[in-house]
Amino acid sequence: MTKQPTIYEERKRKLELNILEDLYNLRALTTEQLSRRYKYSLSHIRRIVRELRAEQLIISEKVKGYKRINRQQGNYHRISTKGIRHLIQADFVTSRTADQLRVSEYYLGYVLSVNDLVVELEPKGWKVISGRDVKDKLSLNRADNIHGMLISPEGIKYGIYIFLNSVTELNMNKIKSEIQRHTKIPNMLFLTKNKSSFNQVVEEFDASSDIVKYPTFGVLPFAFGINYLIFMYTQENLMNFLKDYDLIPYPDADISESPMRLKTVVIHEGEEKYFVNMLNNNLAMLSTIRSYRKERYELDGRKVLVATNMGEVIPDLLKDIHHVEYLHIAHAEMAYYFRNYAIN
Repeated sequence: MTKQPTIYEERKRKLELNILEDLYNLRALTTEQLSRRYKYSLSHIRRIVRELRAEQLIISEKVKGYKRINRQQGNYHRISTKGIRHLIQADFVTSRTADQLRVSEYYLGYVLSVNDLVVELEPKGWKVISGRDVKDKLSLNRADNIHGMLISPEGIKYGIYIFLNSVTELNMNKIKSEIQRHTKIPNMLFLTKNKSSFNQVVEEFDASSDIVKYPTFGVLPFAFGINYLIFMYTQENLMNFLKDYDLIPYPDADISESPMRLKTVVIHEGEEKYFVNMLNNNLAMLSTIRSYRKERYELDGRKVLVATNMGEVIPDLLKDIHHVEYLHIAHAEMAYYFRNYAIN
């Protein structure tokens, strides 16, 4: 009589197949990412991957170039040829070989970063498409820098560029050139891993207003960007957060004569003001604010209130416009909101 597998054995087998399937689809995942994705402890995931490695179903290697501040970055895992055969035996359809799925050392940091988005955003209703798949679906140049696409729960699409560090002028110009060609992508998000790359992206594209023609052209520090997209992406969530800052939405305001794209009016400190959310550093809104010139403001009477959490970055870009006010929000206040929102 054949012994029936225990509940633990069934769960373990399912987890192993899920991990193999993920490594096939996502190409590379760290131990820590697997732990977050499947809600198991690091020690349990280490034990599982150790067994998969012993069966030669996966290959584990040291991570390089993913988190530059840490010398020890742990291991990442990829599927082996034997692992793909194991998936086929489990009725999983495959079309790529293990060699085709292998990630170069240069590109590894970008793949792991995109997979951070998969781990954190997909459970919240977002869809994440890899750079390779975006290029295939949209027939883009294989050498393009684009690292993926995000699709919001409402179906809004964003091309994704990830900056692990600052880039050379040559590479930045290449990115600018390809963005101008990407007419099939309606919005852009730039996710930066450090201050220097954030400043570089903001400065370069603020000086290239001919390229910033998208409804959203956002620049977000990577970790903050994930939290923003989870907890503050919708107008409802944003306004819920801002209600503690003496800001009251005024949906009944007359905006028939309002400047283009200045359509949100709030009551702040007893005055009607046009509200612009720059917590996502949407560079496309800079030209909108700049086009609201002094003469138009004097006829209209509403100032512009800009919400920002990046210190003087946005005020410096708009320093010549004197009818703009700022709602400065501290990083600690946003972190507190994210933590409490997650708990509730």
